Amino acid sequence: MSTPSLNTSRANPTSTVVSRGVLAVACGVVLLASASTGFLILGSDLSVASPSVESVESEFGAVSANESEIRTRMVVDNPNERGFPVPATVGYTIYLNDVRAAEGSTSLDGLPAGRNEVRVPGTFDNSKVPAWWVSHVNRGERTELTIAPTVSVAGVYSESLPNRTTTVETDLLGPLAVGGTETVTVAGEDLLVVSNRTASWGEATAERTPVRFGVGLRNVHDRPVELEGTEYRIEMNGVVVGEGTTDDGIRLEPGESGRLPVNAALDSARMQDWWVSHLRRGETTTLSVEVYGVVEEDGERKRLPLSAFDRELRFETDLLGDGSTSVEPVAGNATGSVEPPEVTGTRSRWGEATDEYTEVVTEVGVRNPGSAYADLVELELREGTSINGVVVSNGSTTAELPSGNGTLALVSRQDNDAVPRWWSRHIDNGERSTVVTETRGTAEVGVTTLPLSLPDRERSVSTDVLSEVESDEPSAVSVGGRDVATVPGTTAEWGDSTPERAPIEMTVTVTNERSVPMMLRDVNYTVALNGVRLADERELDRTFEIPPKTTRTLEFTLYLNNSRTAAWWPTHVRNGERSELTTEAYGTVEVFGASERVELDFLGTNATVETDLLAEE
Repeated sequence: MSTPSLNTSRANPTSTVVSRGVLAVACGVVLLASASTGFLILGSDLSVASPSVESVESEFGAVSANESEIRTRMVVDNPNERGFPVPATVGYTIYLNDVRAAEGSTSLDGLPAGRNEVRVPGTFDNSKVPAWWVSHVNRGERTELTIAPTVSVAGVYSESLPNRTTTVETDLLGPLAVGGTETVTVAGEDLLVVSNRTASWGEATAERTPVRFGVGLRNVHDRPVELEGTEYRIEMNGVVVGEGTTDDGIRLEPGESGRLPVNAALDSARMQDWWVSHLRRGETTTLSVEVYGVVEEDGERKRLPLSAFDRELRFETDLLGDGSTSVEPVAGNATGSVEPPEVTGTRSRWGEATDEYTEVVTEVGVRNPGSAYADLVELELREGTSINGVVVSNGSTTAELPSGNGTLALVSRQDNDAVPRWWSRHIDNGERSTVVTETRGTAEVGVTTLPLSLPDRERSVSTDVLSEVESDEPSAVSVGGRDVATVPGTTAEWGDSTPERAPIEMTVTVTNERSVPMMLRDVNYTVALNGVRLADERELDRTFEIPPKTTRTLEFTLYLNNSRTAAWWPTHVRNGERSELTTEAYGTVEVFGASERVELDFLGTNATVETDLLAEE
C-alpha cells in the first residue's frame, strides 16, 4: 500500500477533541528517528498523550452489485510536541443497528504532531443490507448508525476511540396511506369509491418483510361488485421487491361499503438489489405500490385492471452524512381501464329445420378492445324473437372474446308448434306479420357486469295467398266434353282465423249456359303448401242449383286446418322460405239428366308463396 499524504498542522488548543488520553511509555523505551524525519528521541519515563479523531466525513463512491466504495476523510489530532516516527494505522468500522456493514483503514509511515487529515478508503458490504433492513423495519424504521474509529501506532499506542453515532429515521408507509377519496370507473361508469387507506409493517425476517395494506371501498354501481383476491406489486427504483397474490376478497352489493385487506410481503433478500440502485441514484428511491383485484375463471386466477391501491413516493437519504431523510409522495390513482366489448351489428339466418323445431342463427359482430386485459371480458348474449306477439324462439350464449373484431353465433330454436298461433294472427292482420327480435347483452368484466346497448330489430312480412286463390280469369265447367257453364271469376276473403282453422269466404259467379237446370253437389277440395295438406279432400255440405240460362252467385266457405302449418313451416324454411301453393276441387255436376264427377278449375291454383322473415330492414 502506498503511503498516504498527510496534511499536518499543530492542533489548535481551542479545538474540540473527540477523545484524548495519556499514554505512559515504559521506562527504557527509546524511539529512534532518522535525521530526515524530524522526530525526536523520546527518553525513558516520558508520558505521551494519545491521539484523537476530531472528525469523520464519508461519502459513497463507486457501486457494484456486491460492495460499494466508501471515501472517508478523517482528521486525527496528535497532541504531543513530537510526532511518532513509526508506522501508524487509522481505520473505522460502520454498524447499522449492530449489523457490521462497512469498514476501512489506511497505513501511515508515522503520525506527525498536530492535526492530520487522513483519507481512509473503505468498503460497504452490500450483502449486509437485508439484515440491516430487517432490523430497520423491526425498530419502527429507525437505525442507529455507528462509526467506530481506531488509531494505532506501532509499538506505542493502539486504541478504539469513542464512537460517533447518528440516528436515521424513515417513514415509508405513512405517505402511502394518505389521500382522499378516488373513484374507480369502468367504461365511463362509476364503480367504486376508494378511501381510508392504511399501511403497516409486520415482523420482518431474513426471508420476508410483511406489509399489510387496507382500503375502504364503497360500491356506487347498480350491480354487485366482487373481488376474489388481490395481486400486488411493490417496486423500488424498478426493482421488484415484493409481488404475489392473496386470497383477500370482498363482495359489495350496490350501495354497500366494506374494507379490503391486502396481506402482502417484501422479499427481504431483494433489498440488496434495491440498495445498489439507491446508491447509484444518489441515495434516491422511487417506491411504488400497486394492488389490483383478482377474479377466478375456470380455476385460473386473472388480474383485473382495477387498482384499489396505487401509490408512489420518492425518498432520499444521507446515510453517511447527517442521517437526514426526506419522503415526498407522488400522486397515484385508483383507476379502471376495462372497456366493454361493442356490438357492431347483427344479422340472422335460418339454421337446421326439423319436424320439431327450426333454428335461428344470429351472427353478432363484436369489437373487443385490444388491451392487455381483453381476455377478461366474457360476453353473454340473450335473444328472443316474436312474430305478431307470439314468442317463437329464445336463445343465449356465453363466450370469451379475443382481442379485436370478431363474430359470435347465437343459436335459438323456434318450436314449430308456435307456427299456428302466429300464422292465424298473420291472416287476421291481412296477411301481414311483425317480426321483433330483442337481443340483450351483458359484459362480464371480472369484477362486475355491464349491460350492452343492443337495439331491437323490427321488420314486417307480407303474403298474398288470397290473390292466388281467387281469380279474374274466366273458366268453364264441362260435362261429357261440352261446356255447360262459365265462371267469369272468383273472389275470396279470409274469415276470423284461429290456431285451429282459417276460413276462406269464396264468392263464385256461375252462368248456366244450357236450357236445362244444372246441379252442383258433393264438392270437395284440397289445399296444400309444399305438399303439406291444410285441407285434405274436405267436402262442402252444400248443393247448388242454377236455372237454365241464368247467372247465380255462389257463396261458400273453405276451411284450412291451421294446425297443419306446424308441419308445413320447416319445409318452407328448408326451401329458402318458398312454398308451392296448390289447390284443387272436384264436384258432381248434373245436367241433361246425367251426372259426372268433374274437376272445378275455378277453384284450382298453382302458385308460389315467398316470405323473408329474417330480412334486415
